[in-house]
Amino acid sequence: MQPFVDAIFPQHVSVANPPSDLASAFPELVIAQEQAEARLPYSGQDELAVLLTRLQSLAIPFVAAGPGWHPAAVFQHFRSQHLVAGSIPTIVWLGPGKTELGEV
Repeated sequence: MQPFVDAIFPQHVSVANPPSDLASAFPELVIAQEQAEARLPYSGQDELAVLLTRLQSLAIPFVAAGPGWHPAAVFQHFRSQHLVAGSIPTIVWLGPGKTELGEV
């Protein structure tokens, strides 16, 4: 399964199904649950903006649906605040095993 930015929590960004080379791009990376999730810690809005920009550069899709502030919505909010720039790939689930990729 392809990697994707699953959630943004108050102190870390969660990347599901992290690619094996993610650790080289993120020395601060914490792998959890038998490598099914990578946690990228941050403290504060500026560090989060840097992490989101780094994930954007790797073209890892951001979840763009679900309850609350999904990762794509957080990126869009940061973009409106001029903390990040450009577009990101997105992913949504249409049903079991069916995804749709997009861009915002």
